[in-house]
Formats: sequence, C-alpha cells, structure tokens
Amino acid sequence: MSEKNITGAAGQNGAGAAGQNGAGAAGLAGAAGQDSNEAANAPQDKEITLSDGRKAIVRRGKGRDLREAMRRGKMDPTQIQFELIAVLSTIDGKPVFSDELMDMSIEDVTALMGGGETPDFTLKTVTSST
Repeated sequence: MSEKNITGAAGQNGAGAAGQNGAGAAGLAGAAGQDSNEAANAPQDKEITLSDGRKAIVRRGKGRDLREAMRRGKMDPTQIQFELIAVLSTIDGKPVFSDELMDMSIEDVTALMGGGETPDFTLKTVTSST
C-alpha cells in the first residue's frame, strides 16, 4: 500500500462544493472561495493504494463528520470507527459503505483508519535472557 497527499475542489463522494451528505462546503484546498494562503495551509487528503490496486482517498474530517459517524454507529465505539472511515473515504471515486469494510483485508482497513499508516500486526518472537 502507498499513500500521498492530495488536494482538490471536489467534495466527499464527488459531491463538489456541497460536501459530504450536503453538509456544506467540503473544505478542501483549492475549493472556491479560498485564497492561496488558506489553500496552502489547509489539511491535505491522503491517497492510499489498497492491496488490490484500487485508490482510496481519505479526507481530513471535521466535527460534523464525527457527529454523522456517531449517529450512524448508534454510539457503539467500534461501529463509529467504521462509520467514520465510510464518511471520510472514497475508493476509486465511489462512496465507501461500512459493510464493505467488513470484507476488506485488515491491512487495508487499518490503512484507512490511520489515513495511510498501516500498523505492523506481524507476530514477533520474544526470547528470554534468563
């Protein structure tokens, strides 16, 4: 898997300036109405190449995104994490649904959770010095 930072004018799930779920401006660098200083300082989205070669984009979230994930996840902490990935991500330009994540590899899911950072889950052998 690989990642890179990207910027653009489109909102979440190709919604343009309307943003995710019609929640307002997307807030991406380069969006209409931002001057060059704001665009240069805006958080950047992450592009992640998944293990099957598809391209995922995880955008920087806002409070409204967390609120939406909490609403969808019905306050279940584990489900909220999956819903937050769904709210913030697209794969090959298409929306991600939390149910899809259940069938993805753990490496891809954790990469999406970490915005491209994949934790190392390999088992390590520990030897005793005694």
